[in-house]
Amino acid sequence: MRPGYIAQTIPGETTLRIRDYAFPEMRLAITLFFVALAFLGVSSAYLGHFEFQKACLAFLLKSYFLTFLYAVAGLLLIAVVVHLIRKENDHELVQRYKLISFFVPTMMLINLIYFTLKAGSVAFNPNHHLVLHERVLWELLRPLFSNIPGSGYRFLDFCYTTVWFASLSALPLSLIIMKPGQAARLNSAVMLLLAFTALGNVFLLTPSPIYELPKYFLYLPPALSSWKIHHASFALSRDLVNMKATLFSERTAGFFQPVAAFPAFHSAYAFLLFLVSWKKKYLRYLGMVFWMLIVLGGLVLGYHGFVGTTVAVIVAGAMFCSMAYPTPTV
Repeated sequence: MRPGYIAQTIPGETTLRIRDYAFPEMRLAITLFFVALAFLGVSSAYLGHFEFQKACLAFLLKSYFLTFLYAVAGLLLIAVVVHLIRKENDHELVQRYKLISFFVPTMMLINLIYFTLKAGSVAFNPNHHLVLHERVLWELLRPLFSNIPGSGYRFLDFCYTTVWFASLSALPLSLIIMKPGQAARLNSAVMLLLAFTALGNVFLLTPSPIYELPKYFLYLPPALSSWKIHHASFALSRDLVNMKATLFSERTAGFFQPVAAFPAFHSAYAFLLFLVSWKKKYLRYLGMVFWMLIVLGGLVLGYHGFVGTTVAVIVAGAMFCSMAYPTPTV
C-alpha cells in the first residue's frame, strides 16, 4: 500500500483506498504563517527604525503574556468539554489540540508585530491623503450620511466598536466549534489579512476620513464611543510622532491602536465571517447584515474611506477563496 493511503474494507465490497488527509489544515496554516511573516518582514525592512520597533514589541509582549497563557489554558479546557458533549472521536480532539497550540501563539505574534508596525508607520511615515481623492463621493453621500436619526448613529457606533470587538471571539471559538479544516481556513485568512494590512499601513498609511475632513463629520453626536476612540488615537498618534518609544512608560496596550489602517481591517474581517457562514442559510443572512453594518459604520462614523473599504473586501475575498480545503475522495 502506498504511503498516505488508508485501506478500508466495506462488508461485501472490495477494499477501497482512501487518500489520508491527516492534517491538511496544519499544512495550510503553517504555510500561510511563513507567508505572513514574509509580508511583515518586508514591511519592517521598508520602515526601518528597528530600535523603535523592538521597543514597541517588548512593551506589547509584556502586556500580552498573561493573556496568552489564559487563552491556551481556557481553550484547551473548553475543547475537552465540547469533545465530551459531542462524543467526538479522539482524532477530532487531537486535531483541535494541534490547531489551538498553533494558532493561539501564532495569531498573538502576528497581532503584536502588526501593532508594532502600525505604531512605527504613524511615527515615521508621511501621510498619504487618499481620502482627499474621494471628495466627490463624500460630498455626494453627505445628505444621506448627515440625515440619519441620532439612534441610527448610536446603533452603528455600537456595532462598529462593541459588536465587532465581540465578534473577534469567533476566531478562538472556531477552533473548538467549527470543523478543523474550516477553522484553519478562517484563522489563516485573518492571519494573512493582518500581515497584508500591516504591509498596507507601512506603504500607504491613510488617516481616517474624520481627520482629513473634520468639518464633514460635524453631524455625529459627541457622546459616541467613536469620538472617544478618535480623540484617543489622535492624541496617541501625536505622541508617537513627538515622543516615539518614550511613550511606553505611561501608555497601556489598550490604547496602542492608532485609527489609520489600509485596507480597512474591520470590513475585511466582517466579510470573512460572512464567507464562513455562507453554507448556513440563517447564519449567511446574519453575516451579510453584520458585514453591511460594519461597512456603513466605517464610512458614516469616519473611520475608513471608500477605496480602503473596497480593497479590504477584495483582498479578504481573494484570500479566503484561494484557501480551498481538500475533501477526501474515494
